[in-house]
Amino acid sequence: MTKKLNVGGQAVIEGVMMRGPGKIAVAVRQPNGQILVDLKPAGTIADKYPILKKPMLRGVVSLFESLAYGMKALSFSAQVSGDDEESLDSKDMALTMVVSVALAIGLFIVLPTWTMKFLHSSTSNSVILNLAEGCLRMAIFLAYLGGISTMPDIQRVFQYHGART
Repeated sequence: MTKKLNVGGQAVIEGVMMRGPGKIAVAVRQPNGQILVDLKPAGTIADKYPILKKPMLRGVVSLFESLAYGMKALSFSAQVSGDDEESLDSKDMALTMVVSVALAIGLFIVLPTWTMKFLHSSTSNSVILNLAEGCLRMAIFLAYLGGISTMPDIQRVFQYHGART
């Protein structure tokens, strides 16, 4: 039996980023049409601190590492594709990640839960409350996706993601 190879990735501006065991590659189309590939080693902090491999912790670590690698790949792709003014330093990337996580928690956890408090007073059926909360989360997500899909830079990212509008 062959061992399963875990590979993931994301779309970036004018290209893609792929992360596998030990390596990360970003391929970006330059303004002249050539493809520039940046291949770097990619590790995890959990290798240095084994306690971070424990359940619950490893998911959080993986999420933040994926966010960090994704932001670096987006910054690299913006520079290569000719959007030099969109380059972020480490401080800006950290601030962007913190704001992004806070907005995600606010929009997809706090807002639906808080909104269901009003519905909870009129009905005690937990199935209806859970369905309503799920529908609200889906509506927020679709509105968010629809809103960002009108942005030119996001449309360029979607061209490489397969999520074309």
